[in-house]
Amino acid sequence: MSLYWQAKAQNSTLKEPPTFPRQRWEVGTDLLWLINKNTLPATAVFIRRNVQPKNHLPGAIRLRLGMDWSKQDSTISYPKPTDKESKIAPFIRIGYEWQHAKGRYQFYYGLDGHFAYAKTTTNLTVLAAAAYSYEGIEKILTIGPVGFGGVKFFLSSHLSLSAEASYSIFYNHLEKTTEYWPYPNTDPPPGPPYVANSHSFIKVNYWQGKLNPIYILNINYHF
Repeated sequence: MSLYWQAKAQNSTLKEPPTFPRQRWEVGTDLLWLINKNTLPATAVFIRRNVQPKNHLPGAIRLRLGMDWSKQDSTISYPKPTDKESKIAPFIRIGYEWQHAKGRYQFYYGLDGHFAYAKTTTNLTVLAAAAYSYEGIEKILTIGPVGFGGVKFFLSSHLSLSAEASYSIFYNHLEKTTEYWPYPNTDPPPGPPYVANSHSFIKVNYWQGKLNPIYILNINYHF
């Protein structure tokens, strides 16, 4: 009889889900850019520092850094335009999360602070009967809180996949400057916004709330 209960206890132990020790550090990156579904820059790195506050749930300090940049230069022969555009957009998110572990899974939730800046410069030259040059500069500063919840699946004690949903409330400050110069001995193109030697400046502040069901699909290395 004792052998029966001993064997049953061993079988019960074998059926228990494996547990993985919490490593101190994690480094990861988002994979959604591979299917063109990323909401954050493709070139981003994620760092997590796990902590264990006394008499509180396990948690972690989070940091995500990234940047988008692009440069387009399409020169097409007359009478098509010459179009040049460049963009740079760095961002940073820092926050804290609380964690619940169960077997290979870890559930977590928390709050990030989001800070981002984007600058886009556009130069357009049209060589036609009404030849002109146009330059536009757009700057956007974005700040605000991001609440998130996610689940992590451990492939091993050093490798995991995680997915997160989020809701963000952002304050945006937009500034846009445009300049237009007609070439000598040509007429300005008809209609707005092109008026001879025109200059315009727009400044707009606005709030934006957004729900992202899956905004991150991370692969993480633990050490």
